[in-house]
Amino acid sequence: MGIAFGLYATPQPRGKESREAKHARALACGTKTLNDICYVLSDRCTLTSADIKGVLDGLAGYIRESLEYGYHVELEGLGIFSPSLRSRPQTLPSGKQTVKAEVAGINFRCACELKAAVRRIKINPVKTTSTPFDLEERKKRMTDYLQKHPYLNITDYRSLNSCTYYRAKQDLNRFLADGILRQAGRNSHKNYLLIQQG
Repeated sequence: MGIAFGLYATPQPRGKESREAKHARALACGTKTLNDICYVLSDRCTLTSADIKGVLDGLAGYIRESLEYGYHVELEGLGIFSPSLRSRPQTLPSGKQTVKAEVAGINFRCACELKAAVRRIKINPVKTTSTPFDLEERKKRMTDYLQKHPYLNITDYRSLNSCTYYRAKQDLNRFLADGILRQAGRNSHKNYLLIQQG
């Protein structure tokens, strides 16, 4: 049990001397989904998996509505949800300078007790390379995975092929362009599905 991590070369700005600077990066074992959460929690209490899913769906809707009405939402032991804004300068037809603001997304500030608990987790170094597999092998491993699972995300791809986020993103974009994959969802909820070849 613990968090696996690898050491990776830190990218340097162009024109600067290349240094052997490295940084630690956590390596995910996979991604826990809502179904996983419901299944585990139903074993730990008297509610069914369907009941738990209903509660979590209701909670997501409640958080959305609360943010819409201008509230922040605190879930004790987890953290606080609040809206994040972005702004840009704007010139009105009258020539007056103003600022246009719009919602950019949601901020999540983790609860202190959860952060403290995670900091106590044991971490385990693992030997890393950029990836031990060439592109064809990565493609085959991904295809085999998608024959057994409905979709994968970038974290699944990284774990499957022991590669960096940047390598995974580049590969997945290439597979999209080649018509091997199609994309569902957006931003952090982006998933990739296999296009069945005729």
